[in-house]
Amino acid sequence: RNQRKSRLRAPLWALTLTSAAPTPLASVPLYGQYEITLAGPSEATVANPFEVELSATFTHTEPPTGTPIVVGGFYDGGGTYRVRFSPPAEGEWKYTTASSAAALDGSGGEFHV
Repeated sequence: RNQRKSRLRAPLWALTLTSAAPTPLASVPLYGQYEITLAGPSEATVANPFEVELSATFTHTEPPTGTPIVVGGFYDGGGTYRVRFSPPAEGEWKYTTASSAAALDGSGGEFHV
C-alpha cells in the first residue's frame, strides 16, 4: 500500500484574496486650491489646443449641499490641461470633466476639505 504524506496547503482563496487599503483622499483646505491636471491634445495633434473646451463639475457629496459648481479649464502648454477649484464648504467633493477632446472627457475623482 502506497501512503502519501499529507502536506499542509493553503486553500486557493487564501492565496488570491488580498486586502488592499483604500487610497486616502486628497485633502484641500477650505477656500484652498484643488487642481486637476490632465494630459490631452497638444500643438502636434490639433490646430489650436487653446480652442479645446474643458470644464469640471464639482459636487459637494458629504454633506450634500447646494448646486453643482461648473469651473472652466485651460490649456497650459505641452499637452497639459488644468482646472482649478476653490472649495467653498468642508466635506467630501467629487468632480467629473467634460470636454470637446475625448482624452479629457469623463475624468473624475474626489477629495476632502
